[in-house]
Amino acid sequence: MLTLPRSFETVTFDVGGKICKVSREIIDENPYSMLAHLTDLEWSPIFIDRDGDVFAQVLNYLRYGRITLPITIPKDMFLQELEFYGIVPGEGTISEDTSTMMKIESFRAKLEEKGSEQADNESSNFKETGIKGAGRAGWDLLKQLDRKLAELDEAFVQLLMRWSSPL
Repeated sequence: MLTLPRSFETVTFDVGGKICKVSREIIDENPYSMLAHLTDLEWSPIFIDRDGDVFAQVLNYLRYGRITLPITIPKDMFLQELEFYGIVPGEGTISEDTSTMMKIESFRAKLEEKGSEQADNESSNFKETGIKGAGRAGWDLLKQLDRKLAELDEAFVQLLMRWSSPL
């Protein structure tokens, strides 16, 4: 029977219900991390009771050596997870995606400044945001974005409450 080298093996994690697979080689590059110790165990998938979306970003960080976090994952939350897993981040290897929020805030400011009636005549001003349409459609889109941001804020508060509560 052919046995693959350890570097070709994959490790499967079930983190908060999210299934993540990664090559053993990536895990072995951080031999002192909790992940490396867990992979020495003989069960699969390895269950970890943490946030699966954040864990997926931890794996991306291990794969590429740097990361730009999505707006849904604050940097301090990500750093807490790295600490939990025993991974020491390199200087300047973690950044946050602020471009999407900047576009939304710019769009919101322009609409509020111009008002919905004047926005109909200013569609070219809004093309830079990457959001097509302006005027009434733009105003409706802004309301949808506000609702989505409120949902994200609520989800973030719930995550913080969950992580700050004792286990």
